[in-house]
Amino acid sequence: MKILVTSATGYVGSKLIPKLVKAGHQVTCMVRNRSHVSEHALGVARLVEADALDANSLLPTLDGVDVGYYLIHSMDGDKAGFADRDRQAARNFATAAKQAGVQRIIYLGTWAP
Repeated sequence: MKILVTSATGYVGSKLIPKLVKAGHQVTCMVRNRSHVSEHALGVARLVEADALDANSLLPTLDGVDVGYYLIHSMDGDKAGFADRDRQAARNFATAAKQAGVQRIIYLGTWAP
């Protein structure tokens, strides 16, 4: 199965990717800035650069993907517009995933009181 993991360098993504690879899946890791990531650390997983707030960057990233793990959440919850940015990123991802024919999105988000 072809799987995309967003926030690949985050805690959950970094724990999930090796398990998916070991299970035999073709894993693509999505990051906002590939210069901050050692491709060696990702093993056989492929690395792509995209930003969920930039809708145009998502469609090529999702092309051919069966399952997308959406692990994106903003860590700057104290800044104005946090909830709006989180919602927009999720909308952008869902729209691009639908256009790309992604069969399933597994969503792990945040909760803000």
